[in-house]
Amino acid sequence: MIPPCRIAVLCLAVAAFLGAAGPASADRLEVGVQDEAVFLSGSGIGREAGLDRARQMGATHVRTGIDWETDDFSAHDALVGAAAARGLRVQLTLTPAPGWVKRTRRTDIYKPKPAAFAAFARRVARHFRGRVFRYSVMNEPNWHAWLRPHRSAPRLYRAIYRRTYAAIKSVDRRNQVLFGELAPHHRTRLSIAPLQFMREALCVNSRWRKRRGCKPLRADGLALHPYEFSRRPTYRYPNRDSVTIGTLGRLTSALRKLRRARALLTPRGGTVPVYLTEFGYFASGARRLPASRRAAYLRQAYRIARRTRGVRQLVQYQLVQTPKAKWNTGVIRPNGRPETAFFALRRAASAARR
Repeated sequence: MIPPCRIAVLCLAVAAFLGAAGPASADRLEVGVQDEAVFLSGSGIGREAGLDRARQMGATHVRTGIDWETDDFSAHDALVGAAAARGLRVQLTLTPAPGWVKRTRRTDIYKPKPAAFAAFARRVARHFRGRVFRYSVMNEPNWHAWLRPHRSAPRLYRAIYRRTYAAIKSVDRRNQVLFGELAPHHRTRLSIAPLQFMREALCVNSRWRKRRGCKPLRADGLALHPYEFSRRPTYRYPNRDSVTIGTLGRLTSALRKLRRARALLTPRGGTVPVYLTEFGYFASGARRLPASRRAAYLRQAYRIARRTRGVRQLVQYQLVQTPKAKWNTGVIRPNGRPETAFFALRRAASAARR
């Protein structure tokens, strides 16, 4: 018979191993960070220093995209390895890249072939098997620049998601697959509101009742980018099909209705949880906020996420500031010095762990 003290030590060792090797637990709010320039390209303060800062901030996850046309996974391999050495998990967003990202005329966003995209996803999942356990299917498919024709985007996305989910799960059933990565707002001709996009992609009507002939989809989570930009997190965006950090209840309510309609469920038939995979406030440009206000808003946003039932993650988009770029939501200055917002996120991460 093994003494109780040795059993306790053995259990702790097994728990530590599973924590390092397997999918993440969903008991507490995960704090994530995304910054391709730093983590993949090594620019700014560099990958190693950037990951150290992410760990100091209290992050548990690093989100990064991977382009459909990518054949060389070396940068992602380096990131996954360096992140794992610091106890950080990497989650990958699989997506075609529009021309303005790749700086070429060729794009893969117009009527992408579901079978071809699923084959790419299977190749990625095989390459990172045992090292990456969470994938999301495309980036902001409800935004006109990421999936076209724009009016057909919900139907296209459904076909792509269904095949891609099966492909990733066929490699390892432990892999988590997130639906959506949706932009938060309705903008005429530019963006389909997330709840409207979900209804069309999941074959439900305005009363969230499923149409005949549509099989349910499965997902380990639904990913949303709940930006509010210039307003405080508690602001209630007026469009009822839009979902921002202050209106998360619209999304969690919709997900419960989708479960009852058997339109979108977890693999075990439950209500799909929410992953907020991009968020931040601008440090420069037309939507710039003072540093103290950014810090206060970020703390408030994380408090909202932590207290909203069904929300499992909030990701800070950009770690290091890029003052000359149009998009600058980082919380560390280019010289590596943390701003007030960095320490606000660290306190929020500490509260999330508790």
